[in-house]
Amino acid sequence: MNTSTSHTIIVALRRVSTVVYTMLFALIPIFFLPITTEFFEFNKLYLLIASVILLVILTAVRAALGDKVELIKSPLDFPIVLALSILILATIFSLDKNSSIYGEYGRWFPGLFSGITLLVFFYIGTPLIKSLKSVSTVSKLLLAAVTLSSFVSVLSYYGINPTNFSFLKNPAFSMAGSITASVLLATIGFISGLVFLNTGRKLPDKVSSVTAIIINFFYLAITGTTFGWILSIVGVLALTVTMKLRKSPGNTFSFLLTAGVIFGIMAITLVPTTRSVMINSNFPKEIQLNLKESWGITTATVRDYPLLGTGPSTFYLNYPRYKSLSQNMSSNWMVNFDKPANEVLNVLGNFGLLGLLALILFSLALIKILKEGISLARSQDELVIPTVLSVVIAISFMFTYATVLNTFLLLGLLGQLIASYALAGNIETVRGFSMELTMLANTSSLWQDSEAIIRKEHFKYIVMAPLLALTGYFGFLQIKAYSAEYYMRKSVVAATQNDASKMYDSQQKAIILNPKRENYQLSYAQTNILLANVIAGKESLSSEDENTIKNLVSQAIKSSQNATEKTNPFNSQGWLVRAGIYRNLTTTAENAAELALQSYNTALQLDPTNPKIRLDIGGIFFSKKDYLSAANQFRQATNLKPDYANAHYNFAQALVMLEDYANAKREMEIVQKLVAPESGDSTKVQEELAAIDQKLQQVAGATTQKPTVEEISGSTESTAPQEQLVKVGEESIDQIK
Repeated sequence: MNTSTSHTIIVALRRVSTVVYTMLFALIPIFFLPITTEFFEFNKLYLLIASVILLVILTAVRAALGDKVELIKSPLDFPIVLALSILILATIFSLDKNSSIYGEYGRWFPGLFSGITLLVFFYIGTPLIKSLKSVSTVSKLLLAAVTLSSFVSVLSYYGINPTNFSFLKNPAFSMAGSITASVLLATIGFISGLVFLNTGRKLPDKVSSVTAIIINFFYLAITGTTFGWILSIVGVLALTVTMKLRKSPGNTFSFLLTAGVIFGIMAITLVPTTRSVMINSNFPKEIQLNLKESWGITTATVRDYPLLGTGPSTFYLNYPRYKSLSQNMSSNWMVNFDKPANEVLNVLGNFGLLGLLALILFSLALIKILKEGISLARSQDELVIPTVLSVVIAISFMFTYATVLNTFLLLGLLGQLIASYALAGNIETVRGFSMELTMLANTSSLWQDSEAIIRKEHFKYIVMAPLLALTGYFGFLQIKAYSAEYYMRKSVVAATQNDASKMYDSQQKAIILNPKRENYQLSYAQTNILLANVIAGKESLSSEDENTIKNLVSQAIKSSQNATEKTNPFNSQGWLVRAGIYRNLTTTAENAAELALQSYNTALQLDPTNPKIRLDIGGIFFSKKDYLSAANQFRQATNLKPDYANAHYNFAQALVMLEDYANAKREMEIVQKLVAPESGDSTKVQEELAAIDQKLQQVAGATTQKPTVEEISGSTESTAPQEQLVKVGEESIDQIK
C-alpha cells in the first residue's frame, strides 16, 4: 500500500474515531434498553465497552498503517496508575471476586472490567480532541442529550406516556437510570444552557439555550431535591468565577427573560396554592442509607480489612454484617443496602486506606487541573463548560456515589481540559505538568514528536499485537456476559406470563453463558423447586413425573450449593434461598429440616441482627413441635426488633402451645397495637385474644402479668408497615410430597 493511500485511510480512521468518541457524550446520558434485567446502568456500561473496543481496534489499525500513537500526560497519571494497581489488588483479595470483576449484580459499577474500560477511554479518547471546536461540539451534544433526558423525565413525572411501554408509566422514570442521575444531568443542562446563552450570537442559538435552561431547571424545581439545589448553586458560583459576561442588548434581554422564567418556575413550585397542583405527591424518593450508619459500617469494615478493604462492589456484603440494631427500627429495615451515603465512604470500605490515598491524590490533581482550566476558560469560551461541569460532577461525588454515567462524564470532561491546554497555546503550562510526573518520558509538547509518542516501527507491533488479543478476549467475555443478562430478562418476562418452561430454559442458557453469577444460580434453584412443586401437585404421578421431580430437586440443591459454597459464600441472601429449598423438602427428606437450620444459622452469622432469620428458624422448630426452642427464637426476634408484629404474634402462638396463656395474651396485645386497626390482621388478633382469654379463665390461679418496660414507654408502638401475620411454622409453603 503506497503512502498516499495509507494516509487517506489513516485520516478516515481518525475521523471515525473522533465521531465514536464524540457521539458517546450524546448517547451515554440517554441510552437504555429494556432487554436486560436492569435497563440503564448495565446498557450504558456495555455501550461504553463496545465503543472503547472499537476505538482500540481503530487505533491499532492506524498504528499498523504508520500513524503515530499519542499518549497524553497530565497530573492525573500517577493517581490513575495507583488507582488501577489498587483496583487489581483489591479484586484479587476480594470477598466476592465475581462482583469485583464484573460489578455487583444490579449495580454493575465499579468493577475491574469497567474501571479498565474507563481508563482506556480516557487515554485513547483524549488525544482525539484536536481543536477547541471539538470541545464545543461535544458540549452541545451533551446539552442536547441531557435536555432530552430531562424532558422525558418531566413527562413521566406527570404521567404523560405517549407509548405502550409500561415502564414509562413510572413517575420516577428517567433515561439516566435514577432520580439522582437525572437530577445531576438536569443540573448539567441548566449550567450548560447558561453558558451557551452567554456565548451564542445567533437567535436560534439563544432560543435553544433558553429552552434547555427552562426544561432542565423545571425538572430540578419539581423534584426539589437538596442534592439538585446544592449542585445548581455550586455550578452558578463556578460560572461567576470562570465565565465573562458579554455585555450587549441582546444578551441582557436574554438573561432578563431567562431570569424571569426561572423565578416564575420557582414561584409556582414553592407557593402553596400552585405547588399542590404542580407537584406530584406520588413521586417516590430514592432510598439511601444515612450518613451515620454508612460511617459505622465503613469504619467497622476498615477495622477488619484496613489496607485493601473487602473489594470493589462488596458493600452489600458489609452492610448485613456490620449494620447497627437501630436499622431494625427504621422503615427500611428489610432493605439490604448495597451503597453507603457517598462515594468517599464507598472507596474507603471497598478499597481500604490505600484506596482513600488514591482518591486524595486524584482530588489534588483534579484541583490543579481545574485551577489551570479556570484561567484558560476566561479567554476561551469553549473551555467554560468542561471546567464548570467537572466541578459540578466532582462535588456530586461527595453527596452520592460513582456510576458509569458520572464517572464517564468526569473523565471525558477532564480529558477535554487536558487536551485543550496545548490547543489554547498554553504550552508552558503543559510542559510544567509533564515535568512533574514522568509516567512515560519528559515531553515538551503534547502534539509534537517526543519520547511520549510511540513511533518506532517494531515497537508498535510488539505493543499492538497483545493489545488486540486482549481486546478480542475481553470483548468475547463481555458478549457472553451481556447475552446471559438478555436471557435472564427473558426469564423474568416469561415468569410474568406464567410460562414456566420458557423461564426455566432462559435461566439455563444464562447459567451456561455465565455460570459464576450467584444470582443466576439462585434463580435457577428456585425455578427448579417451583416446577417440582407444580408437578408434585398433580392428582396422580407417573414414573416419568417422579423422575422429573427428582431431577428438578437435585438440580435445585446443586445450584443453591454452587451459589453458596463456590460462587459467593459470604452472601446471607444465598444461604436464605438454600434454607428455603430445604424447607420445601421437609415432608420428603428426613434431614431436610436440619439442613435448613444449618443454612439459616450460616445466614445468621453473616447477618446477625436480622430478626426475620430468627423468625424463620423459630418456624422450623415450631413445625417440629419443639415449642420451647421456637419460643426462644421468636423472643430473640422481638428483642432485635421490638415493633415486629409477626415476631410477637408467633411468640404468642408458641406460648399458647406451652400453655403460658398470660404471657401469650401480653404478646398478642402488643400485636394489636402494631397492626393497622382496620386490617384483616386486627380482626384476626381480636379473635385469637378472645380464645386466649377463654383459656385463661379455665386455668386456676391465673394472674394478670405486669406490663413490660416497652409497653410502659410505648416503644412497641409503630407506624411502619407490617407484613401479614403468619404462623411461620404452619405457613402455606408448597412442599414436595
